Amino acid sequence: MNDKPTSPALRGLAATLALLWALLGVGWYRASPWAVALWPWPEVSMSYILLASMAVFIALVWATVAVTGELAALAGAGLNIAVFGVVLGMPWGAGGGGQGQQGGQAAAALAAACAAAGALLFIWARRQPLHDARTTPTVVRLGFGLFTLVLALAGGALVLRQQVFPWLLNGAGMVPIGALFLGAAAYFAYAAAQPRWAHAAPPLWAFLAYDAVLCVPYLQLLGSGGAALDDYYGGTAVNLTSLRVYLGVIGLSAALALYALLLHPTTRLWRRPRATPTRR
Repeated sequence: MNDKPTSPALRGLAATLALLWALLGVGWYRASPWAVALWPWPEVSMSYILLASMAVFIALVWATVAVTGELAALAGAGLNIAVFGVVLGMPWGAGGGGQGQQGGQAAAALAAACAAAGALLFIWARRQPLHDARTTPTVVRLGFGLFTLVLALAGGALVLRQQVFPWLLNGAGMVPIGALFLGAAAYFAYAAAQPRWAHAAPPLWAFLAYDAVLCVPYLQLLGSGGAALDDYYGGTAVNLTSLRVYLGVIGLSAALALYALLLHPTTRLWRRPRATPTRR
């Protein structure tokens, strides 16, 4: 057992990474040329907003760790990154999903870097002391199990190049976006399997940021009756069934996060009981 506080240097590094991911999220949201250039697969504007939501999700995970000093919570993030890299590195991913030879090489390098970095982060974080040992509420773990299922189904379909999004994704970009979803599924599965609040709080905060980015454009799309006739959504009719399912998941995740963070008696932000640091 180790009850030493997290070093200011590690907290500063986490805060820096949170800021960098937040800036990338802003860049993708605005489709800034420098941010678009970092994603080697062409997409319509709405796909970059999706990427922005994922970037701010990651930013909030790192920001939560910077505030709490709960380094053990990064194990799920490491697993997320590793799974993304492994899936992207499979034959259908890096080799077949880029823009010709240059795009394939960029994807292969990204896949290898993510797989290695994610595995190292997972192994390192698993060895860190767990400070907040409160039990994760059962409803949160059940919610995480549901999110795991939805993300795995959607991610698997995209990896198999099945169009399951409200708008049409670029064929080359379906696999990497599917890999992102499968990585997120692994993250939520890990958080559901670990019954400690330290593992559940960061993805809940991150889900609120993710939902905030997507809710307005998705509601606008629903309000239009699915008539996406411009380049923002790809200029094709929208899959309203997929859109309603996605909005349902967004609403459920936001409600779950708000309940756990603001209302549940053992995990709400005020009157938090002190927990003894422990090592997993």
